[in-house]
Amino acid sequence: MNRLKELRQEKKLSQKELADYLGINEKTISRWENGESTIKSDKAQALADHFGVTVGYLLGYDVKLSDTKKALLESTQNLEDKTKQAFEVANSVFVEQVTAIEEITDILIDGISADKLNKQIVLEALNQIKEFTTELDDVVSKMTEFQAKYTAEQIFKYRLQKSMENSTILNSEI
Repeated sequence: MNRLKELRQEKKLSQKELADYLGINEKTISRWENGESTIKSDKAQALADHFGVTVGYLLGYDVKLSDTKKALLESTQNLEDKTKQAFEVANSVFVEQVTAIEEITDILIDGISADKLNKQIVLEALNQIKEFTTELDDVVSKMTEFQAKYTAEQIFKYRLQKSMENSTILNSEI
């Protein structure tokens, strides 16, 4: 079934207005829309041009670039933005933890060198370093997980774009 009625209604045109535009009888438009007769190629091209679609789409031979695909592309962009934000947060935490470990290590080295640290202070500092490294391990795990998701999103987005390009190429060939 052709998409003439759908396209006409989207443009808020009456059958009479469309018939006048094409220089044909209003009843012909009705027959085309109801599938009672087929649209001749010259009129199909004129209609396709008027509605800004391919002849293939007008005649129902192919699928118009779906809103779903467009929405999916937009959502992958949103996911990409969220993933980038997550990386920024994870990187910030990572830098903070590494800096804290470096500072504690410097204090330990200075204290041991000056022979000013007792056993309790050293143990507390080492426990703090252990805590920071555990947190770093969590951050790295999350970053790895986000990286995997980001890569999957990029592959999905690439395939979706290629699919849309191929649909566009097929539409223009019909």
